[in-house]
Amino acid sequence: MLVPSLSEIKKKTPEKGVTFNEAAAKRPKITIKSTDTAAQDAAKAVEAQRKVEEGRKREEEKKRVAEKKRKDEEERKRKEEEEKKKEEERKRKAEEERVAEAAKKRALEELEKKKAMEQPVNVQGPEVTNPTHSAPVITSNGAG
Repeated sequence: MLVPSLSEIKKKTPEKGVTFNEAAAKRPKITIKSTDTAAQDAAKAVEAQRKVEEGRKREEEKKRVAEKKRKDEEERKRKEEEEKKKEEERKRKAEEERVAEAAKKRALEELEKKKAMEQPVNVQGPEVTNPTHSAPVITSNGAG
């Protein structure tokens, strides 16, 4: 049986305040490089094609967004035009009603003036109705 010596025991135990950190095993980064230039060219072509496709998709998305924005703006303008037309129509109708009311009022005033002109002026004054006498009236025929 082997007994470790005192100096070996001291080496295994850390001193106070000292900690041992063992380096973690790092995994190597593995990249496979093709020695075949044709494969490299094909990979580059595929990458270039992917980038072109992404660029085309971005452009289509931009166009789609711009088209949607343009359509929304046209819709907003169309609605504003409709509102403007409705408001003008309301104003026009109100003006027509006001003019019609004024014309009607003038026509009634003219009609009243004509009626006043056509009625004969009563120069004699008010007509006298039969007077009511409380005293008996005596006529040539006798008492009545």
